[in-house]
This record gives sequence, structure tokens and C-alpha cells, in this order.
Amino acid sequence: ASIGEKVKVKDYDKEIVIGTLKSADEDGIVLLIENEELTISYNDISSASTYYEWN
Repeated sequence: ASIGEKVKVKDYDKEIVIGTLKSADEDGIVLLIENEELTISYNDISSASTYYEWN
């Protein structure tokens, strides 16, 4: 996914988070979820993909 796209991220506890990809660096990613930033380490991500909303 590219910066600014919606993504769906699953961690190893099988919790799913959906947000807008704000940034990514060598340590992890930052998602924007309802105007709040969430930083997730790559070590905590079991899977991630672009999230499409169908209207």
C-alpha cells in the first residue's frame, strides 16, 4: 500500500486495525485512525493489505 491509502493490519493476537497509512520507516508504520495516530512495529504485524471500501 502507498502512503495515504487505507490499510488493514492484523497482529499476532489476531486483532485487526483499519486506518490510513500515514508513514513508514525502518521500524514500523504509523496509521491515522479517527484523527489519532497509531504506531505499529513491523515485529507486531502478522499481515497487512490495502483495504477497499465498497459503497
